[in-house]
Amino acid sequence: MKFRIWTKKIAIICCISVLLSGCSLFGGDKTESTEALELSEASEASEAEETVSMESLEAASEASGSAEASAELISETYPETEASSEGDAKEQEYFGIMHASITEVLTESNGTTVYTFMDKNDSENVWAIPSVELGDILVDPVAGTDTAILFCGDIISDSENVDFVVMLPEGSYEICRAEGTTTENAMSTFALETKEGEELIFLKDNCEIEEGSLEGDSGDHIIVYYAKSTEDGSCYPFKVYAG
Repeated sequence: MKFRIWTKKIAIICCISVLLSGCSLFGGDKTESTEALELSEASEASEAEETVSMESLEAASEASGSAEASAELISETYPETEASSEGDAKEQEYFGIMHASITEVLTESNGTTVYTFMDKNDSENVWAIPSVELGDILVDPVAGTDTAILFCGDIISDSENVDFVVMLPEGSYEICRAEGTTTENAMSTFALETKEGEELIFLKDNCEIEEGSLEGDSGDHIIVYYAKSTEDGSCYPFKVYAG
């Protein structure tokens, strides 16, 4: 088929226009498709982040609610209990007093004495504790004797890891916190002068001592949680923290 020169020119121009239009069309589709894909992926990533965030918030809320419930139950059951303000709140330590009755004293074949206590605040709460897990026993430990037992730890939700510190005579005690500088650090006792100028003397045998808290003969800045008798002022420490 023959074309005149001007006809050929028109045909060539039309072909070029069609080709350019096609390239633009395909290129435009590709760009739009890529943008749509990117938007879809961004949306999915955002939804995934929101899901993870919600799950994290729910887990944190459940943990917080569980801790608050445990703390509330502890304070209701053991009103003389106080939570430590030191350390991580997730690993909260509780210092308190269990008023109990000794129901049985049994000496096992290996010579270990096991004391069975019944919690006076909850008659279903019964403990059997070997003497080696107790600190000083400052009462005559016979069946039928009432006693006040100092304890450390979350006695409600983690009762297996509760440390029983000392068995005291039944009476009235309050949980106290003292901060100050040591004036004496002997083999079995230490003395503390508080920021208010009060001097307190403690026995070491029954308490947990944080590493680095009692290092020198005097001059250490420390924090002590202790039970104080409201009758004679005697002080029984739970734990010593480095201040």
